[in-house]
Amino acid sequence: MLWDQLQNLTADAGTDPWQGFNRSMWWVNTDVFDRFFFGPLAHGWMYITPLTVRVHMEQFFDNLNFPGYFIQPLLQGDPKQSGVALGRFAINTTVGVAGIFDPANHYLGLARRPEDMGQTFGVWGIPPGPYLVLPLLAPQTTVRDFVGFPVDCVLNVGDSYCWGWFAPYGETLLRDINRRALGDANLKAASDAAVDFYASVIRIGRVRGFVD
Repeated sequence: MLWDQLQNLTADAGTDPWQGFNRSMWWVNTDVFDRFFFGPLAHGWMYITPLTVRVHMEQFFDNLNFPGYFIQPLLQGDPKQSGVALGRFAINTTVGVAGIFDPANHYLGLARRPEDMGQTFGVWGIPPGPYLVLPLLAPQTTVRDFVGFPVDCVLNVGDSYCWGWFAPYGETLLRDINRRALGDANLKAASDAAVDFYASVIRIGRVRGFVD
């Protein structure tokens, strides 16, 4: 069963037994997609928009992740956090104008906490398993997170590619370009500081942290 297979995965989150494949996919993501597509588009987006616009756009998309941010803590046995997510969504969707602003955090201290199925699997005691890099879909993840991706695709609407009817005019592409722009400075600093960028990122597991 899938559960048993997940339980048998190695508990060492730093393992990279598929390094040859992962490095090839890393090259595709960084030296092809990012260098010739996302990077230039992100720099152009940065040129025509102020930082505040990019931040508020990200907050709008993050607000759409409410279903996942609400349900996952319940599955983790943390109903208090689900209450925080509910409060944030109610306040930011109304007072915060569809999530563009974040009064729930600024005025009430209801801080954002991203949630996904991989975190829930972790709470359930399932180890991360090996690192896995795939083109575009999973720039850097683990087997555990990848198995949880279909659930995230349904629940985390703001991060998802599964809701084509909700974004028929390329809104998800704009979201990704905006996130690439928000992470540009940290991404460049980390890349410049590393002798082997791939090894550094895999070691600390922080590709997503460049934006988060």
